[in-house]
Amino acid sequence: MSDTSNKPSLLPNALLVFAITLSYALTGILGLTLIATPSGYATPIWMPSGIALGTSMIWGLRSLPGVFLGSLLLNFYISIQYGTQPSLFMPLIIGIIIGTGAVLQTIVGRQMIQKWVGLNNTLQYPNDILLFAFLSGPLSCLINCTWSNTLLYLIHTLPADHFLLSWTTWWVGDSIGVLIFTPLLLILFAKPRALWRPRVFWILIPLCITFIGVIALYLKVSTPIISGQNWSVLVTGLLFCVLINIILFTIYGQKHIAEIHSESELHRLAHFDTLTALPNRISFFEHLSHAIENANHLKMKLAVCLIDLDNFKQINDYLGHSLGDEALKALSKLLTATAPEHYLARLGGDEFVVIFENISSLNELKPLLMSYLNIAENPIKIVQQEALITFSMGVVIYSMMGESAEDMIKNAEIAMYQAKNAGKNTYFLFDDELSKKVKRLYNLNIKMTQALKNNEFSLKYQLMFDSKTKRPSAIEALIRWHNPSLGQVSPAEFISIAEKNGLIHPISEWVLRQACQDYQAIITTVSADEFMLSVNLSVSLLQDEKFLTFAKNLFRETNINRHNLIFEITETELMQHPVSAALLMHEFKKSGIRFALDDFGIAYSSIRYLKNLPVSFIKIDRIFVEHITQNKDDVLIIKAIIELAHNLNIKIIAEGIEIEEQFQILKELKSDYIQGYYFAEPFSRQEIIDKLKAFY
Repeated sequence: MSDTSNKPSLLPNALLVFAITLSYALTGILGLTLIATPSGYATPIWMPSGIALGTSMIWGLRSLPGVFLGSLLLNFYISIQYGTQPSLFMPLIIGIIIGTGAVLQTIVGRQMIQKWVGLNNTLQYPNDILLFAFLSGPLSCLINCTWSNTLLYLIHTLPADHFLLSWTTWWVGDSIGVLIFTPLLLILFAKPRALWRPRVFWILIPLCITFIGVIALYLKVSTPIISGQNWSVLVTGLLFCVLINIILFTIYGQKHIAEIHSESELHRLAHFDTLTALPNRISFFEHLSHAIENANHLKMKLAVCLIDLDNFKQINDYLGHSLGDEALKALSKLLTATAPEHYLARLGGDEFVVIFENISSLNELKPLLMSYLNIAENPIKIVQQEALITFSMGVVIYSMMGESAEDMIKNAEIAMYQAKNAGKNTYFLFDDELSKKVKRLYNLNIKMTQALKNNEFSLKYQLMFDSKTKRPSAIEALIRWHNPSLGQVSPAEFISIAEKNGLIHPISEWVLRQACQDYQAIITTVSADEFMLSVNLSVSLLQDEKFLTFAKNLFRETNINRHNLIFEITETELMQHPVSAALLMHEFKKSGIRFALDDFGIAYSSIRYLKNLPVSFIKIDRIFVEHITQNKDDVLIIKAIIELAHNLNIKIIAEGIEIEEQFQILKELKSDYIQGYYFAEPFSRQEIIDKLKAFY
């Protein structure tokens, strides 16, 4: 069977309703005028009941208006044609009563089949066929005959002495109509076509031949059915037709059972995750594509939530992969139980995804998202172990602007990584602001790949001064990027991107080469032999032996005095890889290179590493310097850092000096060097030469 109640039909709603109304009315008129005896009274085979149930199973509840209108028009016509009512009011009432009964019977029949057989069941197995026959025919068809005959009796249009015969005829006629014509409609229109259409030859044609034979036999009977004289003959013939129906379905099902098993298994393997039994990536994208079409059709909101486990690698490493698989199975059950009405799939690895359909707003989503996060409050039991699992979730709401399923999952993934960056175990919504951020990030990545070739990078130099003499002692090389379309891009923005896309290595090599060349030109012009050059480096370079080779070759080429060269690395980066970075730091130290620890004190504590790392300078971050004129705590912190550094024979550079008062405090605290806009802003190479001429 096939249920497309939540999917856009090939038939527009109005055309579908019209087609059902017309077919219901015409087959009803045919039955009541051709088969019933006397005409318009009762018929032991009622084709419209089969049409009503069949169309509801194929096109969903959208078919019900057609069922009601068809029944209303049919019974209104029959009441006028064969009735004795003096006005149109009573035929209308009769039409409404019977039309309502037809709708109720269709709904009940469909719901029973959905619950106990399944709307997607293709009726291959004998137990499914028999259960379908019982639920769709004799059981569900008790509804309309009871409802309509009772109300018709109460409004005095059905005589008391005809009630039992009318009820019985009605019930038999509806039952046989459903058992014959519902399967015929399913064979002709239900999905999947590959499983239903082959039955046209094996089931539909033999069934039609049998049905026509029984009707022909019935038409030869001249005694009215109301007399009951030929009732046993007629019922036997029609029940024989039903029996043929069941036999044909069963034989066909058994004939193809092996093939169906094979196809079902292939479909399961292709569309379902073998570990968790959840729909897989292929199935998810198919479902999401249909959901997007449905959202466009019904003008309803749609959301996708990507769920990524925060610490699954640690679980695999600690408990092993087999228990990791058990954790995924246990988690999939918890996620399913949390919101069983929503579509849940496993994309692969430790990623799950949920589709929320027919939502009204983000406020409706928040309780659902929090219920997923609440799973992490208690450890998950795995065999005899426990694992605490948290989630980072990215949420995207379909905006009806033409996003594809791939666009939605891509945006949900972007939002999910924002949730991870925000501290994990939370959710993040993809919105316009994040969309702009992503687009800019994409543009920066694209433009950056060509920036070196197009000579878009340049260097500025900021002077450092001896705090005692106020003489310039060093320059720090600062990279700048100006793109023709993006304009001036801040290093705070593009350096982190370069770290992620791998361009930090070629960019850093360019910076070091250009800085060494400029430095040689500067000290040659002003004869400042002891003047120092400081260059910022990514710690990732200190884990690459190739960079050591590159640097040594560059030093030979430029003939730079290595004792005047300082590599600045940030404390935060260094503490992520202290051991591996220290190895190359010591190699550089052997050749005379010195290191400065930048942004000291703002994140990780590197104090216990200081005695083992070849650090010659510590740069006190500007966040401590900024408020030293008002905040005594900052003064105490800086004082402690300076005393610690001096005890370890490490010199101090204080950066971010903006006013005279800050300089005086730092001088009093015995900071060795100072740097900031109060003394000098970043200059070009030529401007640095001009400034230094006043001192050298």
